[in-house]
Amino acid sequence: MQKILKKFYLTLLFAALIFYVILFATFNIILHWKPLYVSRKMVIFILIFSTITSLVFPIWFRIIKFNRLRKNVVMNKNEFLKFEKILIVIPQISVWIYFIADIFAISKMPRLYLMILGLYSVFYYFPSEKRIKLEKRIFRIIENEQQNISDN
Repeated sequence: MQKILKKFYLTLLFAALIFYVILFATFNIILHWKPLYVSRKMVIFILIFSTITSLVFPIWFRIIKFNRLRKNVVMNKNEFLKFEKILIVIPQISVWIYFIADIFAISKMPRLYLMILGLYSVFYYFPSEKRIKLEKRIFRIIENEQQNISDN
């Protein structure tokens, strides 16, 4: 399971990096565009949306999943894999937002905030063995072999 999640995670991360390289090359090297102007309201919207995708939504999603799990005693492996993939995808949006915000004329402080949120999303949601084991224990994951034993 950890290999599947790592492969999924790295695929998303490399896709974001390739997107950034293409975006940077297109706007700065090929087209020689100057950064696009963005209003303060739009900057605030970008900051709030990035905060929601990297901090608020994952916490909210875990709480909802855990409350549903209280009714069901266990969660199977496939449900857990879907859950983990969603927890990888949603925070990665803040990385994409940072890369897209790079083409706009945003001041240094909001850009730094976006960078910190992006780095947080990249490092915190990495599917390490320790984190996967902890979440398996929290969400009471049943392995396929144990399911077969309990069914007999």
